[in-house]
Amino acid sequence: MRTSKLISLIVSFILLGCSSSPPTPTSVNLRKNMAADNLKYGNNAYDQGDYTKALQFFLLALEHNTAADFEEGLIKSYHSLSKTFLALGQLEKARSMLESARRILQFYADNGLKAQQQYHQANLLLEEGKIDQAFQTMTEALTLNQNTTDQAQRAVILHGMGMVKRGRAISTNNNELLTEALKDFQAAQKINESLPSNVELATNHYMQGMVYLRLNVLDQARFHLQTALELDRKMEIAFGIAMDHRALGMLATKENNWNVAADHYLRSYRIFLVLSLPEQQKRALDLLIEALTKANKKEEAEIFKQERSRLDA
Repeated sequence: MRTSKLISLIVSFILLGCSSSPPTPTSVNLRKNMAADNLKYGNNAYDQGDYTKALQFFLLALEHNTAADFEEGLIKSYHSLSKTFLALGQLEKARSMLESARRILQFYADNGLKAQQQYHQANLLLEEGKIDQAFQTMTEALTLNQNTTDQAQRAVILHGMGMVKRGRAISTNNNELLTEALKDFQAAQKINESLPSNVELATNHYMQGMVYLRLNVLDQARFHLQTALELDRKMEIAFGIAMDHRALGMLATKENNWNVAADHYLRSYRIFLVLSLPEQQKRALDLLIEALTKANKKEEAEIFKQERSRLDA
């Protein structure tokens, strides 16, 4: 309900614009600073999986950047809103935010912002299952980034390319493409190790762990997933910790170590419960129930089956 109200506010704001008097130079600078702060807070909330709070901060950033008539800030605000709607599975709204950014960006000569636009566009295409288009668009993002000195952005786009190649590999059951995806994740990791980018670095390790898990190279999978967990714990990224535990549970499942798997799935479920992410709770519970059943802990499994039914009610 809260998310629906936020969406209505966003749409109304975009359509109506700002009708107040032009801001003074002092208020313009203040607005820009407040917008930057809200983008930072929004990204922190996004990393934690709190997408409702992220939308609130990104909407405030959009408001301040509109009042300041700050085009670069507007583009970044729309990109941030787009990635959040994408995480919520609201693809049409994600597309709308990207279109709003594109309308401004067509008169803008910044290759970095154009690369960011193509990166977000590729992520949307990937979510829609348009893998070939996603690959082409992510390639364009990489090309545009080569004309900049922004290494942090390059790491993000390389990781994005790895995600596209992984998606193509899974859809075609082609392990050679998984190896290509690993190269992109490793390239992103190398850049992030030279930067203060622990959040991105944890994500690089997590995805390498997931690829090695699919390739059944379990020692490498364990190394990268444990490294991701350590980094996420260090940064107190609850969403990342939950995802790491779930992946480590999947690793234990492959080894038929059902008690260890159940422990990881339970930890994952509890965190998703605190974060109020019902879809993630369902996934964790399904895996937990299976592990408990395999471990002959049928009474515990029954308790969590009842919880799973409650989520579907």
